[in-house]
Parts: sequence; structure tokens; C-alpha cells
Amino acid sequence: MESDLILARSSDFREFSDVTSGSMDRYSWLNPSIFKVPDRLTEIPGWHGHIPFALWVIEAIKPRLFVELGTHKGDSYSAFCQSVSELGLPTACYAVDSWEGDEHSGLYGDEIFAELSAYNQRKFGGFSTLLRMYFDNALSYFDDGTIDLLHVDGYHSYEAVKVDFDKWVSKLSSRGVVLFHDIAVRERDFGVWKFWDEVKTRYPSIEFTHSNGLGVLAVGPEVPPVLADLIRSYQEYPSSVLGLFQSLGARCQQISEKDRLNAEQRDLQARLFQEQSRSAEANRQYSELIDEMYFVSSDLAEHKELADRLTEEIKDLRASLAAEQELNYSVSMQIGRAVEEKTEVLNSEAWRITAPLRYSIISIRRLLGWRRFLSMTNPKLKPLQGVVSSGLTGKSIALGGQVRYSIEPPLPLPGWYQLEVEIETLVGTENLRGYVIAETNNFDRYSQQVPSRRIGQQLEIQFHFNSTITRLELVVMGFTGEFQLKEVRLRPILGVPNHRIARIFGPLIGNVLLSELPEIQNQQELLSDESNYIKWIENSERIDEGDRQAILDEIAAFQKKPLISVVIPSYNTPIDHFVTAIESVRAQIYPNWELCISDDASSDVRIKTLIERYVASDKRIKAHYREQNGGISVNTNDAISLATGEYLAFLDADDEISEFALFYVARELQKSSGLELIYSDEDKITGTGNRFEAYFKPTLSPELLLSKNYINHLSVVKTSTLRRLGGLRPAYDGAQDWDFLLRLLSEIGNDLSLSKRIPRVLYHWRSLPSSTSTGSEVKTYALEAGRNAVKTYLDNIVPGCDVVASAGAKAINRVVFPVPNSTPLASVLITTAGGYSVIRACLDSLFGKTTYSNYEVVLRVDSNVALSPRTTMYLDSLTTRHRFSYHLSMRRADAGFNYSVAVNALAKISKGDILVFLNDDTEIIEGEWLSEMVSVLSVPGVGAVGAHLLYPSGQIQHGGVLVGMGGVAGHLYHLHQDGSHGYFNDLFALRNVSAVTGACLGVHRDIYLKVGGFNEERLGIAFNDTDFCMKVLSSGYRIVQDPNVRLVHKESITRGYEDTTAKKRRFNSEIAYLRATWMKYIEDDPFYNPNLSRNGTFETESVSRVREMDRKLAK
Repeated sequence: MESDLILARSSDFREFSDVTSGSMDRYSWLNPSIFKVPDRLTEIPGWHGHIPFALWVIEAIKPRLFVELGTHKGDSYSAFCQSVSELGLPTACYAVDSWEGDEHSGLYGDEIFAELSAYNQRKFGGFSTLLRMYFDNALSYFDDGTIDLLHVDGYHSYEAVKVDFDKWVSKLSSRGVVLFHDIAVRERDFGVWKFWDEVKTRYPSIEFTHSNGLGVLAVGPEVPPVLADLIRSYQEYPSSVLGLFQSLGARCQQISEKDRLNAEQRDLQARLFQEQSRSAEANRQYSELIDEMYFVSSDLAEHKELADRLTEEIKDLRASLAAEQELNYSVSMQIGRAVEEKTEVLNSEAWRITAPLRYSIISIRRLLGWRRFLSMTNPKLKPLQGVVSSGLTGKSIALGGQVRYSIEPPLPLPGWYQLEVEIETLVGTENLRGYVIAETNNFDRYSQQVPSRRIGQQLEIQFHFNSTITRLELVVMGFTGEFQLKEVRLRPILGVPNHRIARIFGPLIGNVLLSELPEIQNQQELLSDESNYIKWIENSERIDEGDRQAILDEIAAFQKKPLISVVIPSYNTPIDHFVTAIESVRAQIYPNWELCISDDASSDVRIKTLIERYVASDKRIKAHYREQNGGISVNTNDAISLATGEYLAFLDADDEISEFALFYVARELQKSSGLELIYSDEDKITGTGNRFEAYFKPTLSPELLLSKNYINHLSVVKTSTLRRLGGLRPAYDGAQDWDFLLRLLSEIGNDLSLSKRIPRVLYHWRSLPSSTSTGSEVKTYALEAGRNAVKTYLDNIVPGCDVVASAGAKAINRVVFPVPNSTPLASVLITTAGGYSVIRACLDSLFGKTTYSNYEVVLRVDSNVALSPRTTMYLDSLTTRHRFSYHLSMRRADAGFNYSVAVNALAKISKGDILVFLNDDTEIIEGEWLSEMVSVLSVPGVGAVGAHLLYPSGQIQHGGVLVGMGGVAGHLYHLHQDGSHGYFNDLFALRNVSAVTGACLGVHRDIYLKVGGFNEERLGIAFNDTDFCMKVLSSGYRIVQDPNVRLVHKESITRGYEDTTAKKRRFNSEIAYLRATWMKYIEDDPFYNPNLSRNGTFETESVSRVREMDRKLAK
């Protein structure tokens, strides 16, 4: 490659020395732009030979205003604009054309303009304008004496060119220069040559005869100095000047021709491949036909054998049928004799004498049936879930926003019923909803299809009962705290056509209701009027008597039953919510707990009285009363001082915990006694008991904890560690728990075995107007305290960090890590197939925008087609201006691409301590991308960093990888709009994930080497990045998805899609390998949550996978 580069450069300078032999002073007009490679070369070659002059003249005269009359596909115009762009000139460029075509160029449709307009807007939109109109109409757009450079290339007749010049000459400035194309064409009615002959003697001029000819006319009296130098050289050494421009123009034509031939070659190769594929498909079909003929022959033999066997069976069936007919005749005769005997008995004297006895027996049976029905008019309700008896008043307490009762046997007779429940609550009855849930003998469950009605304090619930139902439950939701069921009644319903009949006859038949009734649906839903989350609660959290007994049996079998201290700091807490919080602890099915309450000098005297009564009623409850208000941290520390348990759980005074919360904590402690931190999922609950906004959390995620306190509730920590770390710190009140978790994180480090996430909703965070659960904006001091806590933590880990509010979500921290003082060398490694436009867009954005100083770019061209001269010249030019190298790896035409081989080869020849794997179909959005990547990689424990990638449309292409999506792996937030917040603002947060895409992936070189790089043998194309990240993760390092590394990714422009039989076969093989190797993570990605859908939408399934796993364990 280097020898090729030297030859190319030598060739440039030999041509240059041939032209400039003699005094260099005569050629002071030369500038670097003359050797540049054009970006745009279409299939129309007429102007290609003059593009070096177009690039040169822009730098030479630096026009303030450039106008082109007649643009067509825009090769000449784009060359002028390219030079303006690359030189950074303030030139305004205009192209004037009707884009309809004419007799000379041929007529064409709107597609020409549409394509050029898109290209122009994308490349030169800041200074270039296309005016789609006739030349005369455009005159008014330009003031006289303003145009420094005018290119005339419209209709080519003598009259047309003369009119164009005469009308536009007044628009030229005192430095004005005019270019005329096609001055050497003398066929058809072209007449530019004739007009050129008339004007070239009036003004200083240059006449190029190659590529249809180009005339250069210095019309203005003030000829630009550099152009004047060229004109003098042209006059003294015409052959040298013309030869130079002709030679350079020929090179552009060769590039264009080479591109055309390469395109034809690729087309031929594609057609050959298609023919080979068709041939292979035909051979496959032929083989299948041969195989099918063999099987058909075998089937014919089998069918003949079967036919013989069926013939014998038919004979046997006919014999059996004759025997059955004979038996039927015999039975018919016996029935006839029995009927005669029955008639004799009914007419006998004995039957008449025993009639009174038979009537008595029937009456007794009917009486027993009514007694069974009457026992159901006041059914018994047995608490199942969400109900606890108050330790103070004996009244019932509703927990978790809903209560569940079993409607005890005997069950009613089949039919329609109305269950009437009178409920007295402290929070009112406005939100009460009731459901009767039926369970069939097949264990299907559904609720009534008629919505419940609320009349005052009474709920009326109509439901249908049939013979397949074996169990009935009553579920009431929409309230919390203390309540009382005052009366429960069950009434049968008779269906009538309308309400009028019901009003007339209803009072006459007492306890029976008359009502219009709907048709019974075949497929009835469960809680059809409730939100998806409430349905999920019903399907995933429901506990029946059998479940409860199984939990009690498991607790009895625990080898160790650690004491868990629940601490509650109180201060003027609403009494009803405080009672519910305490009762939620008393309701724990796990018995070995203590409750430690500290009150922070509440002004509400009822608080102390309430606490004292609870302390007196239950020896497991302890209390401390502060004389002065000390704040949340001081008050919580006082509660902690009462604790004697091995572990400590935090509970706010107005929140609730699930009655099974401490059981699940103790269960985890059976598996590992060394746990330092246990936390669970959580949701919010309103003051009236409605649960909403569940937060299903990932496993321990240190970087996510810097962005937000995602752990929050329920959190359980080792008491000895909490005390050793000094408890909670008053300086961080409002975020005191976050501050402690960060200090605990310093203890845990990367040892995930010291923490455990319980993927169950065990905490209900009360949503009140003054609570942070309503939104962090309610307590801005808490946000500021949280940022201070994160800053303090990071000062000990990565000094020099800054912590500010994210621009997209104020509740999320944007952590700005410092670039290490050593500014390690970062090697940006790119593999490409050599497509000019793709790789140039990538590299131009990389070199043009990247602000990080110490980096190299190493490119591998992996292709079975030689590079075009244009691509070679472009890449060569980069080697002289940047820390850049490129390497060719030619493959056989039939050899497949192997991404893992390519990037591993790049890693070997690169020099950086940081490796950044980058796809060639990406473009940089923000210049700090590499600085951000290097700085995050400097955080201890971080092994790899991924980017936030967008499609050109602005939709998200990659926001991290979910292992297990689609049964393998997939991109999170795919096709979401940029600017979306994501799950609890995650799209603005640093997040830990199991994997990121290799389209932009940063990693430490030593970690890359430690895990063995990318898998070349089994994962040549797909999922090699996922596999690589999983190896990094399983080696004890963290993978970080960084929203502040932002790039455009055009995805698979180079590689394409899995759209052939061979590609699909290879793809399936890679899927099989990944599943076999990483099935543990595929089944449960630790940085997602098993309660969420595996399609990556962050929505709940109808039934939690955690609940399904429980059922499997139970079996």
C-alpha cells in the first residue's frame, strides 16, 4: 500500500515538474486545489475534463458571488461548490436552470432536479441555492455589478449564448470572470464556438480545447491577480498550461470511467451471482424432485399394503355390525317388557296406597335445597390477601390498595346474582371498585362482565355462576387504611326484558332481583375495566390459601431466620397513612422482625399517642421521641440506634410494604448471608389506594446510580456496615439514602455477589402533593442534594468530575468525567468495503468534528473489488493531513466477509491503549464523542462503552442491547424518536447494560486481549459484538451505554442484510452458538427485569415471568 502511495505521489510531481520546468515565478498561479479529487461525477462526462480548473479558479479568485446558467446533473456546479466548502470561503453560489432539458441535452423529468437538490442541500445547503426557473426570470435576483464568476452552459446555439451574455454582462462585478462551455463543439446547431471567436479578442482570455472546450473571459477591468498570472503564463507557454489542465482533466475522466466500469463489473458480478443462485436453486429443486419421486414410490407400496389391511378390517366391521344389530333387537324386546311392567305397577293398588309417603320425601328434598340457598343470602367472606386486623382497634386495615376475600362454600346454584357489600372507609368510597372473580375446574379465572355500581357506601356487583365454577373471590380496590365491612348480602337475579317490569314486580318477590341481563360472553376477561398494570397485579401477585401455606412451610424450613429491623422516621405524618405503614409491617408473613420508629418532634400530638399505643400492643415495636426537630437523617439515625437486627430495612412513615416483603428478603439471605444490599421493585400508591407507575429495576448498576437513585425502595442493608459507614449524613438531607448507597457502592465495588435485586414489587411509595414520589421537581432541594452526593462520591473515585442536570430531564444527572491527564492514545478502527461516498462521509465527519486530540484512525479495506482511483486519491490525501493509515485486504470473489477477522486484524496493527470499533456507515454528530468515550472508560471497573446511535431520519437505531430479545439479542429503543425520555428517563442517563453494538464500541486494549477479541470462527458477521460484550461482562467488568456519545448510523449499508439462503444459514448458526453459550443471560438479562416484556418495550406481560418461575419451582 505504501509503495502504491509513493508511486501516486511521484506521478503527480512528475507531471507537475514537466509543466513547471523553468522558472517557478512564472507559475505562481498554481494552488493545491488543482489536485483535489471531485466528490460528484455522474455518467455525463462532458464537463469532467475541466473540473480541476473549476476547483482551481475558486481558490484563485475567491468570488463573493458565483452563478451558473445551465446545470443539468450538476457535476460542474458541485465542483465549484466543493471548492468553496473545502476552502471555507464566504461565497454565495447559485445554479439557474429550468431542469426540463432541451434539444441539446435531451428532455427529462423531475427526478434529475430532485436528486441534485437533495445532494446540494445535504452537502452545500448553507451557501448554495438552486433556482428552478428560466435565465431571464432569474435576472431580478441579482443586482448589477455583483457577480464575480459566471458560468454560461445553457442552450448552445449562437443566438442563445449571445443573448445570455448580453443580458447578464451588466451583473458582473469589476472583477467579473465568465466561463463558456462547449466552445470546441461544431456539430448540429451548436454555436458557442462562433460567439467565443467574437468575444475572446475583446478581453483577456484562455481557450481550453479538451472536453468540448472551455473559454475563460476576464470581463471586468480589475482582473484578479492570480488569474492574470495564469493568463500571462498561457500567453507565454500555452502548450504547458493547456497540457497541465488537460492531463489533470484526463485523470478526472479516468476516475469517472473507472467508477463506471466498476459499477458495470459489480452489476455483472451480481447478475452472475443471481444466475449461479438460480442454477443452484434449480439443482436443489431437481434433487428434491428425485427425492420426492423416491418417497412417492415408497408411499405407493405402503398405500397398497394399507388398502389390503383396510379391506380386512372392513370385513371384520361388517361382522361386528351384524352382531350389534342382533344385540339391539334383543335390548328393544327387553325395554318393551319393562314398559309393560311399569304400567302394571303404576296402575296397581300398592302404588296408590304409598303416594303420601312419596310426596313427603320430595318435600324434604326441596326444603333442603332452599335451606342451602338461604344460607347464601348472607355469605361468609374469608380474608385472603391485603387485609390485616388492626393492632389497636381490631378493625380491618387495607394494604396494597386492594383487599381479597374468599366467598366461602356452599356455593350458590347456577344463575345470576348480585353481591351487595357495605363498606365504611376513612378515605371515602368515591374510588371503590369491586369484582367477583370466578375460578373454574380448569383453573381459568375471570371477573364479571357487568361493572360494579357504588350507591353510597354500598357496592353492588352482578355476576353469573355456572356449574363449572369451583371457587369465588371478592376483590375490592380503590381505598386504603382502616375499613369495616358492615353488611354482605347475596341476592339471585331473574332476567326481565326491561326496567319497567322490574320496577312493577320487583317489590312483590322480596329478596329476588328483577333486572335486564347481558348475554354471557364466551371469552370473559379478568378485570376488563382496569389498567394493564392492575391486571398484571391480579395475575402476578395473587396469593391464595395454598400459596400462603406453601410460604409458611418454606419459612419453617429456613435454616436461619435473621432478625430484620424496619426503621421508620416520622414527622407530622398523616395519621391514616402512618397507621397503614405500621400495619404493613405487622402484617408480614415472615415473623422475625422488629419495628424501630423515631419521631422528629412532631407538632401533631396524636403521632406520639399512636406510637405509644403500638409499642404497648406489640413488643416487637420500639420507639424514640426527639425533643427537637433534627431533620430526616438525624431522625433516621435515631431509629437505627434502636435496631438489633442483622439487617435493616427503610420504610417512610406514609408508605407501605408488601406483606411478603420481608419473606422474600429472608429467602435471599438463605442463599447468601454475605449480602450487603438487597433491593426490590416498587410502585406508587395514591392517598386513596390506587397503585400505578411500577418501576421494574435492573440488577446493581453503578453508572445508573450516578444518574439517578434508581434503587430507592425497598432497600435493605447490613446493619453493621451502615453503622461502620457512619449512618446517614445530614448534609445530604433529601438525598440521604442516595448518599449512603453511593458510599455502600464503594464497599461493594464490582462484586455483584454482594448485592441482590428482588424482581418483585415489594414497596408502595405514597404519592402525595408534598412527596418526592409525585415528581422530583416538587422537592428541588432533593435534586441538588443528590447531585452533591454524586459529586462527593466521584471526587474519591475520579477526581475532577462535574455533575449537572441533564438537558433533557432535570431529574437525571449528567456526569461529566474528566479526560485522563495522560490523554491515552485512542485507536479508531474501521473496516470498509471501499465505497467512496460511504467512507468519505464517515471520515470527513470524524476528522472534521472530533475534538479529542490524541487519536489515530486505522482503516481496513476488506473487499473483492479493487479501490477506485478516486477512493485511493482521497485516502492518500488523508495520510498527509491526519494520523491515518489504511490497509488493503483483497478477497476472492466467492469468499465471504468476516467482520471478526477484520476488526481483530485492525486491533493487532493499531497502537492505542483505547480501541474504538467504528462502522464505516456512521457519522459523528457531536465533536466531544471520543473525549466522552475515553473519559467514561477511565472510570474504574468500566470495561466497554457504547453509543447512542440514530438513523438519518432521527429515529433511534441503538440505545443499548437487550440480551434475550427475539430469543437472542436486540436493540433497545429501536425506532423511538430522538429526544424520547425512555423508561424512567433512561435515555438521558448513563446505564449499565449487558451488551452494546459494535457499530461504535470503545474498550481498553488489555481487556480486549484478556477476553480474546472477537470470535472469528463462530461469529463472523452477526452477534459477535454481543458475544464480545458478554465475555467482558463475565470477566467482571461493566458495560456502559452512554447517551452523550451520539452518532448517525445508516446500518448495514456496507454489509447488507440476511437476504440469501447462505446468509440465512450462517445467521441461524450464529444464533445457535450465542444461545448455547449465553443462555443464562438470554433467559434473564440482569440489566433488564423479568417482569417486563422480552420484546424490549418496557411493558409488563399479562403474567410475570417471575410468577411463572415460582409455579415451576412449586411443581
